[in-house]
Amino acid sequence: MHAWRAWIAWGAGLIAALLATWGSISGWPGWPVLAAIPIALLAAGYGPVWGLGLAAGMTGLGWALWEESRVWSLAAVGLTGAAAGHMLRRAQREQRTATWSLLLTVLEELAGCEDRNEVLARLPGLLGRYLNLNGSASVLVPSTDGEGLRVLAVHGFSPEEVGRLPWRSVTGRAFHRREAVYVPNVHRDPDYIGLAGKAARPRCELALPLLERDEPVAVLNIESADPLTRAERQALERFVRTVSRFLTTLAERREAVFLAQLTQALAQADALEAAADRALEVLLAAVGCSSGGLLQLRAGRFVPLALRGLPPEQEAAVRAGVPLGSGLVSEVYRENRAIFVEDYPAYPQAIPEFVRAGARAVAAHPVVGAGEARARVMLVLQDTRIRSWSAETQRFLGVAARVLGLMIAQFRAQERLEALLELERGLLDLSPEGMYARLVQAAVDLVPGAEAGSLLLQESGRFHYRAAVGYDLDRLEPITFSEKEMLEWYGEAQGWREGRPRVLAEESDAGEIERISHRTGLPEAADEAGRLSEIRANLCVPIPYRGAVLAVLNLDAFTDPRAFDAASLEAARAFAVQAAVVLHEAAQRRRLEAAALTDALTGLQNRRAFNQRMPEELERARRYGHPLALLILDLSGFKRVNDELGHAKGDAALVAVARAMQHIRRDGDLLYRWGGDEFAVLMPHADLRGAIAAASRYADVICAVEVEGRQLGVNIGAAAYPEDGKDMDALLSVADRRMYAAKAQGLRYLPRSAEEAWEA
Repeated sequence: MHAWRAWIAWGAGLIAALLATWGSISGWPGWPVLAAIPIALLAAGYGPVWGLGLAAGMTGLGWALWEESRVWSLAAVGLTGAAAGHMLRRAQREQRTATWSLLLTVLEELAGCEDRNEVLARLPGLLGRYLNLNGSASVLVPSTDGEGLRVLAVHGFSPEEVGRLPWRSVTGRAFHRREAVYVPNVHRDPDYIGLAGKAARPRCELALPLLERDEPVAVLNIESADPLTRAERQALERFVRTVSRFLTTLAERREAVFLAQLTQALAQADALEAAADRALEVLLAAVGCSSGGLLQLRAGRFVPLALRGLPPEQEAAVRAGVPLGSGLVSEVYRENRAIFVEDYPAYPQAIPEFVRAGARAVAAHPVVGAGEARARVMLVLQDTRIRSWSAETQRFLGVAARVLGLMIAQFRAQERLEALLELERGLLDLSPEGMYARLVQAAVDLVPGAEAGSLLLQESGRFHYRAAVGYDLDRLEPITFSEKEMLEWYGEAQGWREGRPRVLAEESDAGEIERISHRTGLPEAADEAGRLSEIRANLCVPIPYRGAVLAVLNLDAFTDPRAFDAASLEAARAFAVQAAVVLHEAAQRRRLEAAALTDALTGLQNRRAFNQRMPEELERARRYGHPLALLILDLSGFKRVNDELGHAKGDAALVAVARAMQHIRRDGDLLYRWGGDEFAVLMPHADLRGAIAAASRYADVICAVEVEGRQLGVNIGAAAYPEDGKDMDALLSVADRRMYAAKAQGLRYLPRSAEEAWEA
């Protein structure tokens, strides 16, 4: 007992003793009652020892002031008061014990409940059964529209008798304050809302918030015709705190069960799409939603990893891809936080197809992988009814999203490894061009943020475009860069040698990528083919092998300057290390193939190479509608050199011819030695006039070749697609016929002009 309370009790007792003494002396008949009351109250409140102490004090005082008979009367009064107080205290304890015994019985029955709804539904009935309430008990939960509380379960009246209670009501105040609210006289509370149809009007109301993880989920409301004592209120408050802890335990148990199911579902899946589908199934059941999806950002659109339960119209819209910049998922991506919408049709960026499909409540949560600054996968759950997203649900989805993020990161790493292993296995089956194209496609698919990409290989001291995704490779192939230009594009020498990925973004300086590209050797004519004005971020990855950079992989983003983050760099770095081995093996194979396709004497490509390349160039010309020209060359005077000066001089003459042709060839012209003294030239993008002009140049330089006074000559036949033929055999036939005609007429080349060819 606090000291100040004891002093107050003793002071009150002494005053009562003095008044009783005065009453006794003055002959007032009520003095024994006046003496007994403070003794009884002290004994009831603080125990019989305190009551007896006060009685002894009063008796001692009386002994000093009164005669003996009155002292014994006072002692008897004191003992009677102490006894009465003790009995009253005992009765209070027995009542409190009985109340707690009954509340513990209620808790024992609730212990068998499996979830929150079962606990809340049974609570009023159990309290009414065991506590013998002279009134009613009810549990109220937030209404679906979020505008107040609705009755979930009742005892003592029909739930149809009351509708929704607004937040200003007694129960609403308890919910928002997260503390008990007691109204001793409901008729004096302006915010009290009576329950229509009840037989007896209550006198008091006690609203007790039920918490789960310290968040209010419901209110236990007790209305009684009798006032509730302080002890009763304290007992009920402690009871509710115990129920709240039980609700928290149930929530944690439920969360653990669902997370275990989620983990098990992910562990059983052997592919990302299957894992996403199983995860979605578990989450929809856990949260109680009708449909949802896992969406990933690809090439500026959110496309599905998994979908469940969507109406056909909405599913078709999602499968077509939700463009970045529209809809709820774009806002989640931009702000990098979960957004919970209770009334989707009222959401400003609502997608019409989704509204028509009946979407009402929608939750969109980012799924952030390891190292990602922003999520590229979104978990979207929706319901066809308006609902509020509780703090528990939001927290659970946050935990689930973290688990999904780890799962997706593991599958992505496995996909990268499998893609490169597949490339290694396909080295013998794919052409080099096919292997390069597949490598770039794998990089675009597996490096977070990439929407397009290109691969430049180092060949003969210059970097050449060999594959591209999202770009016109045919228009980029003629462009080459020196290592100095590539290093300037990358930015710094140390990272270049080590193969560190570099990010260039246009977050604040629009046009920077385009300016740097032009400064480092990309011609302005290639702007359209390279889509320079569209690029918002570039990830450049040098691919070194044993100290030399074999290739450079450029990955680009068109929609977001911040597309590439730490996760992108890590994925690109891992990809480059493995790609270096693949490219080295491919380079070895390419060198072997080049040897098989190269004339050992002149260094020009041979007839086999010509037979491989010409169908490819014809197909490209057909696809893009550009011309293609062919020259067939036969040396004259070569047999004389061979016969008179020997084969060594003849070989030297062939080498001299090849060098002369290479010296004046147009960029893009492909030179071949067919064998003996025959040569061929393929000229992409050249028509017949261009072929005739080239034939004249080649004839001039070949006729200038002289071996020990013996001058060489040449006869050239020209043909062009599409006017001279639509296939390889037709073009070869026309060019060969014209070459023999030129030889027969003593001319260097035929036709002499395009008009002559057309007239013929």
